[in-house]
Amino acid sequence: MTERYIFSAETDRVDRARVHQWLSEQSYWAQGRAREKQDAAIDASRNYGVYDIGSGEQVAYGRVVTDGVTFAWLCDVFVATEARGQGIGKMLAAGVMADLEP
Repeated sequence: MTERYIFSAETDRVDRARVHQWLSEQSYWAQGRAREKQDAAIDASRNYGVYDIGSGEQVAYGRVVTDGVTFAWLCDVFVATEARGQGIGKMLAAGVMADLEP
């Protein structure tokens, strides 16, 4: 089923409003996070998404905080409720790992 989705490491492609809604309203770890803080976190991190090829809609998000040399922390991983169970989380994690490989 993942053939209808595409992974991207392009920060400019991130749907910031959607990501903020997911994290501030639906996650347990970022409940109530202000949009300004979320935007600042995006700006200071490496960002990843999975997108529906047909509609272009973002269906998953993750970001990595890293020093670029020895440390990387994958955080704020979220898959849209309606897209779960299709391997999208695995696609996201695999894409992140491939992007971070030296």
